Amino acid sequence: MGRMVEQLAWGRAWLVAAVLAIACAPSACGDVVQLRRSGAVAAGAAITLQDVAALDGAYAQSLRDVVVLALDARNDGKAWLSVDLAQVRAALEANGSRMSELSLSGRSCAVRVGPIELPGDVAVIEEVSPWEGYTVADLQGASDVASMIVGRLARASELAPSDRVRVRFDETFDAAIAASGGARVSVEMKSTVSGGAALFGLAAYDEHGGVAGAWTVRVEAQQWRGVLRMARTVNRRGTVSSGDVEATMEWVNLGEAIESNLEQVVGAEARVRLGEGELVRVGQLQPPLAIRRGDLVQVHCLSGGLVVRGRGRAMANGRVGELIECKLEGAERSFLARVDGPGRVVMEAVSAGEPVAGAQ
Repeated sequence: MGRMVEQLAWGRAWLVAAVLAIACAPSACGDVVQLRRSGAVAAGAAITLQDVAALDGAYAQSLRDVVVLALDARNDGKAWLSVDLAQVRAALEANGSRMSELSLSGRSCAVRVGPIELPGDVAVIEEVSPWEGYTVADLQGASDVASMIVGRLARASELAPSDRVRVRFDETFDAAIAASGGARVSVEMKSTVSGGAALFGLAAYDEHGGVAGAWTVRVEAQQWRGVLRMARTVNRRGTVSSGDVEATMEWVNLGEAIESNLEQVVGAEARVRLGEGELVRVGQLQPPLAIRRGDLVQVHCLSGGLVVRGRGRAMANGRVGELIECKLEGAERSFLARVDGPGRVVMEAVSAGEPVAGAQ
């Protein structure tokens, strides 16, 4: 707790020092031009500043249309081009930009020439060789025992009546229905859906209300739904491109956590190796790194309604929303800040006398 209060108090001291520094040297923390690691432009289009860099500040934004690289006969037709920081600086100087008001950072940006298109059509896996013994179920609320079981599965899995589900019962189910002899049968869900299957308890009642028999039935279920399948292998920590994955409609086990949003998957980083032909499951991807260790970052320090910007370096890799350690240029002490975007972190400074959530 003492360390937390010490860091928060230091954050307020840093804020005051930053205010004084900015007052004495207003151009020291100028607008930021942070070179991205990748970008894309249409075929034949010139590469502008906004295509290759993240721009922070009104003046930097006003330079977004500055041409950094004009495509000509020498480079037109290439799938990828590289733009480095020296080219960006030269383009800005040739434009007559006020360089003293700009802070340039980054190394190079790999630019894809031509649109990155997401597939518009969804492929449909033909229903060849359907799983023997499965029956496409009715989710509209029929009152027979099988439909009651399917209804419980549908509610547990939050399915809609229009969803397509097929089920297969184990041999105990047929024996239970035969033994019940048309008596009243109750249905109880005895387990959650796991691996596309769940356990149900059936109880038959005689004419006097007594239990005539009880059984435990295993029910397997699949849902016809949109999924994403790998068209090419992507190794761990690799970035998924639009050509690496395809959208399909398939029968999959009910309850499986499988990705279905193509736009969210493209550009994400693989946590594990994703082999060709495998379904993309929830949890196998993560957002790409927004900041790498050693990157120059712009620090936004918040204190009430006051916002002060400063320059620092990241001491660790970070994704949007993560807390990472940073250090101001020339400073010995580090601080924690939350990654807010490429090249940008945010910290909130409070004094030691202000209440802190969770403090004793």
